[in-house]
Amino acid sequence: MIATTAVPDRVRGALSRWMTEPDAGLYVGTMNARVRQELWSAVSASVGDGAAVCLHPADNEQGYVVLTAGERRRRVLDFDGLQLIRMTAQVEEVEERAPEWLPETPEPAAGSPEGAEGAEAGFGAQESPFDDLPEEGWGPDR
Repeated sequence: MIATTAVPDRVRGALSRWMTEPDAGLYVGTMNARVRQELWSAVSASVGDGAAVCLHPADNEQGYVVLTAGERRRRVLDFDGLQLIRMTAQVEEVEERAPEWLPETPEPAAGSPEGAEGAEAGFGAQESPFDDLPEEGWGPDR
């Protein structure tokens, strides 16, 4: 089984010659070890900015081997013969995006206690959007 993400069309074409594509970017097939090695060599050399993962049967405790190519957040680690997956943080992207996605806090109205309370609720010196709702019939008894 080979799963691909954002690989060039030529890679998808090469994989579709040897394997079936039941879902976009997911290829499944049965082949001998030599064909699998040659195909994975071609895929891993051609992923470009994309990524690919290959899982194939193996004679080990897990019963399979995981191979990866390209930049991915998931890294395969060998832990006493077991292949485990480690997620890595993308610190650079979070630091670059942090100012854009954080909401701005409104400034409280100067000198008014209502403005300070409204600022805590996120409304600044404006009226609450709930002021025009009827007060009757909205209690906990309803």
